[in-house]
Amino acid sequence: MRTDIHVMYFESCDVFDNLALEETLLVERSEADIFIAFYQNTDSVVIGRHQNPWIECDIAAVRADRVALARRVSGGGAVYHDSGNLNYSVIVRRDRYDRDAVFAAVLSGLADIDVVAQRNERNDILVGGAKVSGTAFRHTKESTLHHGTLLIDSRLDRIERYLHNRRRSKRFRGIRSVESRVGDLGSAVTPAAARDALARALFRTLAGRSPDALPTTALPPRSQYQDRRDELATWEWVYGTTPDFTLELPFSIVNRPVKLHVHRGCATTLSFPGTDRQIPLPAWRYGHDVLDAAQLQSILVAQVPELGTAAIHQLAAAAVEAWSKELL
Repeated sequence: MRTDIHVMYFESCDVFDNLALEETLLVERSEADIFIAFYQNTDSVVIGRHQNPWIECDIAAVRADRVALARRVSGGGAVYHDSGNLNYSVIVRRDRYDRDAVFAAVLSGLADIDVVAQRNERNDILVGGAKVSGTAFRHTKESTLHHGTLLIDSRLDRIERYLHNRRRSKRFRGIRSVESRVGDLGSAVTPAAARDALARALFRTLAGRSPDALPTTALPPRSQYQDRRDELATWEWVYGTTPDFTLELPFSIVNRPVKLHVHRGCATTLSFPGTDRQIPLPAWRYGHDVLDAAQLQSILVAQVPELGTAAIHQLAAAAVEAWSKELL
C-alpha cells in the first residue's frame, strides 16, 4: 500500500501558532496520512507538558527580554528557540510509529549535509559530544507526535540566561530538564539546508522510497487552530497546568514549617505539621498575584484564633516572603 505523506513548512514564527498547528495535525490526522512538518520560532522558551516553569526558567529574565514562554503538549524538558533553530515534527498513525526509524532518518539527513551525529540513551542528538537536539513525544489513542529542536546557529548564551536545569527539590513534582553540554551545527549549515536534508531523509525512511520531488501540502486554515492557539497563550495553560508544589513557611512555634499548597498554579490551603488541619486560601496565582497579608491574617484569626496575634502576624509574614521568592 502506498504511504500518503504530507510535507509542510509552517509560515508563522509565532510559537503559539506553531504549537497549535502541530497539535491540530496530531489530533485531526486522517487514517492514512503521515505529516512531516518544519518550523522556526522567534525567541521563546518552551517547557514540557509536565514541567514547573518557575523551576525550569528564569521567569524574570524571560519577561524582561520579552521572550515568549510556552508549554507544549508533549513531555520532555525545557528548550530555547530562536531563528537559529529548526523544529521538525513527524506525526504518524500510532500503530505504524517506529521511534528508531525516525531517529535513523534524522541522523541520515544530517549525514547528507556532512554532519556526523549520534543518538544517546536520552534520545538526544549529539555532535562532537555536545547536545544539538532534544526530542519529545506525544501519544494519543490514534496518533504519535515525534518532534525535536535542532540547534543550528543559535544564541547559546540565551540558553544559560533563560533556563536553569540544575534545580532539584523533592517539594516539586513534574519532569525536570537534564543538564547537558549544548552545542550547535554552526553557521556553515543553514536552517534551509538542514530542513531539506531532513525532509528527504524522513520521506525516504517513512515512505520506503526516495522522492522525485517533495510533496508539499497546504496548511490548514487558521480558523481550524485559532481557538487552540489562543488557549495555549493563556496563563491558565502556561502556568496553570503546573504540577502541584508546596512552599514551606518557617514557623518557630512548632519548629517545623507550615506548608502552603499550590494546585494548578494557585494557592489552595495551609497545612500544619503533625495535624490534619487544612486552612482554605483564596486562589492567588503564583507569580502573578500579590499574596494579601491582611486578608491572610483575617483568615487565620477566623480559622486558628488559638495561635494568637503575634504568631498569626509571624505566619502571614512568612507566607508573603515565601510567595515572593524564586523557587529553589
